[in-house]
Amino acid sequence: MANHPKPTAEPVVIGYPAAGIAAPLPSATAYAYATPRPDPYYADPRTGAAFSANRNLLLYRILIAASVAFLLVGFISFFLWLFLRPSVPVFVVSSATVSAFNLSSSGPTPQLSSSFDLALNVSNPNKKMGVNYFHVAAAVAYDGVILAETALSPFYQEGRTSTTLQAPLETRQEHVGLDVAEGISHDRATSGAVRFDVMVEAWVWFKTSAWSTSSSVMKVYCEGITISLINDTVTSGSMAGPTKQCQGSSLPIAIRRRCTFRHFRYSTVMPRHH
Repeated sequence: MANHPKPTAEPVVIGYPAAGIAAPLPSATAYAYATPRPDPYYADPRTGAAFSANRNLLLYRILIAASVAFLLVGFISFFLWLFLRPSVPVFVVSSATVSAFNLSSSGPTPQLSSSFDLALNVSNPNKKMGVNYFHVAAAVAYDGVILAETALSPFYQEGRTSTTLQAPLETRQEHVGLDVAEGISHDRATSGAVRFDVMVEAWVWFKTSAWSTSSSVMKVYCEGITISLINDTVTSGSMAGPTKQCQGSSLPIAIRRRCTFRHFRYSTVMPRHH
């Protein structure tokens, strides 16, 4: 009887993978380890849409707060303005004299030498507000052309008070046009007097104990100041007639650029027709 070999028993596999057996390759679409996906509700607030939303909300709140503050300040200023009602100061030319008046009308460029002395009465009609005046200047003009100008000292004026300003103005060998020389000579020959114009310019601001306005440029025009100059040989004269109240320009509460009289040399006063 032939002996047949016994079949070899299969090895017992303990653990994974078995020794000598290759592990299966992972699938291309499978993960070796399961990693949890990020939760959009717990995203980093510094990046992405969450950061943009927070920034827009912050800007919106800042804009709302600034608008409310601006409206509040505007309403407070408006009601204070209605309560206080600032009025433009009143200027009156109380006296005016001229001396050493010498007009050389010969030649193509006439020259004028003169000394004016003006007295200006300034009244503050406001009951509860004082007025600060600074960069004050006065000028004398004829037919829209300035003949002499001067700077005056700054001052402060309480409510319901009046102040008199003395304004000496001199001109020495000032070149004037032929129209000005002929007009002055014509006035002296026909009426024995010359009509001059007085202008005052100042920066002003109103003030109370708890509130003040911004600086504003005030311009005052006093037209038709008649000074007696009988003929071409008379070199001095004084204002004829009563005092002359001036007309003030509107006075908005805003800061404006300061302008000099020379800038408005031919436009501040409307020329008169002879």
